[in-house]
Amino acid sequence: MARRRRNFSRGGIADLRERRAEREAAEVLNLGPSDGYPPLKEALLEMLHHDGIPAKDENLLITDGCSNRLI
Repeated sequence: MARRRRNFSRGGIADLRERRAEREAAEVLNLGPSDGYPPLKEALLEMLHHDGIPAKDENLLITDGCSNRLI
């Protein structure tokens, strides 16, 4: 059985891309928690507590590099 081939124009592809972006915009643009990735924070807090450092979740801030440094 021969496969049916679909051809899209540039405008058709752009339209499909735009509709998908509209559908998935909330998920794609979600930046996540501003104070860090929760599983990483939990692991770091566990390590700190193991070393006798009484750190708290609200006092631990994780950034993704120097561009998000504190000034």
